[in-house]
Amino acid sequence: MADVELPLPVVFFFQVKMGNNSIPFQEVKGLEYQVETQDVVSGGDNSTVYHLPKSKKCSDLILSRAVTKKSDEFYDWCSRHLDNPDGFLNIELKDFQIVLLSTSEPDKDNKVKNPKKEKTNVFPLAVWSVKGAYPYKWSMNNLDAMKNEIAIESVSLKVQSITREQ
Repeated sequence: MADVELPLPVVFFFQVKMGNNSIPFQEVKGLEYQVETQDVVSGGDNSTVYHLPKSKKCSDLILSRAVTKKSDEFYDWCSRHLDNPDGFLNIELKDFQIVLLSTSEPDKDNKVKNPKKEKTNVFPLAVWSVKGAYPYKWSMNNLDAMKNEIAIESVSLKVQSITREQ
């Protein structure tokens, strides 16, 4: 069979992995990082500005999902930071991965050899490693007796670094 181009990835087929556990989320916002720059005006030539690199900056991540029971590893970790009744902050940094998935396995040239397999397998298409994360904010969508919506909670995380691994 002839090679075909890799199918375009879809944004709804992803997972968040903490250790070996996959934690279901409806949405991941803020997956971005950039190099901050410092503007330096050239001495004697006020019309020239140089943009010098300073450091890498990561955006805050916001993970959203349906409200669940107080029973999973992610909830317990967030609760230790945000629900502490004595006010003592015990920051525990966590590393995790955000994985964009595909049902077709690409080869080294980013082509799919056999896109119509009998058995459907799931393969990581892109993987971002998040290092040194901790929760700093929890929120929930509005409770409204006039709406028929799922109750969604969101957790905002500060992160030290985000790196694309794959």
